Amino acid sequence: MRNLLLNPFTSFKDLEDYIRDELNNEKKELCLYNIRLDSYTEEQITHFLEVITTTGVTSLSFKNNHAGSTVSLSCWQTFCHGLINSSVRELKIDDNQLYQFGVEYWQALDYFIEKRLEKDSDALELLSLQNNNLVELSEESHQVLNSLIHRLDCPRLISFNNWCKNLLRWGELTSIVDESLAIARRNWFTENAAKMDTQKVEVSDGLSINPS
Repeated sequence: MRNLLLNPFTSFKDLEDYIRDELNNEKKELCLYNIRLDSYTEEQITHFLEVITTTGVTSLSFKNNHAGSTVSLSCWQTFCHGLINSSVRELKIDDNQLYQFGVEYWQALDYFIEKRLEKDSDALELLSLQNNNLVELSEESHQVLNSLIHRLDCPRLISFNNWCKNLLRWGELTSIVDESLAIARRNWFTENAAKMDTQKVEVSDGLSINPS
């Protein structure tokens, strides 16, 4: 895949070349793995958003961008606000340390979702925030996350975020049971059932090695 060529040192020109090549191949999904958004100016990010808006990109996937620990608030707000008029229907921000985002970052994401839904109640088809350790969010940030999760009717992939550390928060996020959250619940219980089985095996092995 061409996105494997992207890395934390990818220049904006190289990023533009990658995007142009993907769009020339009539792709509407951009996988922006490993790039560092903090490497680009707000003007460059604005230009990037203008390109995906005018070309009708429908899916953005971010992974391993270290967004939670590197992106400034103003840059993140520029990104979220720039998505409002886009055609992006699937937004995936996985493995990005988002637990480090303060409440204003989450408010910016919530604002984007609110404005998109005002334009079209079916504007979003998928939101993925997997592997971001969201269980560690501050209480204020968690409440904003809770609000935006319940605002959406599309699948919201959030199950892999160490919720076993705080089942109360997981319960708050999944208190409205619909198909997408039911899937998230099943994924979470499947994951943790596997962990519990592994622990049982380890305990069993330990007893056999060190009998009382």
